Amino acid sequence: MKRIIPVFILVFTSFFCTVVYAQSDMQDVIYCKNGSIIRGIIIEQVIGESLKIQTNDGNVFVFNMSEVEKIAKEKPLTNNIPIKEETDMCTLGKEDAKVHYKGKGAYAPGIWWTNILAGPVFALIPTAAALTNDLNDRELNAPDRELMKNREYNECYSEQAEDMKNKKAWKNYGISTGVSIAIWALLILL
Repeated sequence: MKRIIPVFILVFTSFFCTVVYAQSDMQDVIYCKNGSIIRGIIIEQVIGESLKIQTNDGNVFVFNMSEVEKIAKEKPLTNNIPIKEETDMCTLGKEDAKVHYKGKGAYAPGIWWTNILAGPVFALIPTAAALTNDLNDRELNAPDRELMKNREYNECYSEQAEDMKNKKAWKNYGISTGVSIAIWALLILL
């Protein structure tokens, strides 16, 4: 019984620290009706009237709630580019794609199985299919439909997502080619 209590305390403390750390990795995000997105910490909010948000670089913005489309908690951008009102829509689209596009597709299993069963030459067929397939709205996983209506944002978001998809297809092809060669070499040696 004396051993169970310290183990329980250790497990509980580890779990508590993990939860606190995971929550500290989030930031407030204000989506304005004019298309602006402000990321930081909400420092004051009057329900139904206004809110103040402080950005990572120390700027404080005040908004009437009539200007705000939605408020969210999200992970910060991976490369810490501060997003302010003057950020161009292309940069915002590319950064959002890096965060929100997951690159999940049905082509990876096809590339792998074709490569292992038929070889690298035949695996170029599903790889080429993955490269030429256009992404639909569901696959793009855009964070905000209103932003996607902006032509520049949409083009840059889609271009970044397409680039990430192509890199993933070639990565699957390369890794599966190595695995295929190793399997065929083992089969030949046995």
